[in-house]
Amino acid sequence: MKYIIFLMLASTFFSCKKTTTENCFTVKIVTGICADYVLQIQDPAYQGYGEDQWLNPADNQYYDNVFMVQNYCTNADAINTAMRNGGTSFKVKIVANESMGNCVTCLAILTNRPNKILAVKPCE
Repeated sequence: MKYIIFLMLASTFFSCKKTTTENCFTVKIVTGICADYVLQIQDPAYQGYGEDQWLNPADNQYYDNVFMVQNYCTNADAINTAMRNGGTSFKVKIVANESMGNCVTCLAILTNRPNKILAVKPCE
C-alpha cells in the first residue's frame, strides 16, 4: 500500500514540473552591429510576430518574419555564443517590454531597421 501511495505522489511531482522552454521559438540572426540586431523567426507558429518584406541593405535581400531586438543586453550572450559557435540560431521567448539594459556597446546603428521591435529573452 505504501508503495502505491509513493508512486502516486512521485507521478504527481513529475507531472507538475514546468519546462523552461514554454513559449520558446527559434530565431536566426540576419544581421547586426553593436546593439542593433535583426532576428528572423523560424517557427511557423510565431511568424506573425515578425515583419515581412524587410530589405537588408547588407546583402540586398528581402526577409520575412523579422524584428529588431529591443533589449540587446539581455540577449548579448546568446547572440555572441551563437555567432562564436558558427551558427546563427538560438531560442527565445517574447517578454514584456524591457529597456535596452545596461551593457557596454558601440554607437553604430543599422541604416535600414525593421519597424517591428520585440523584447525577447533567451530560453535555457
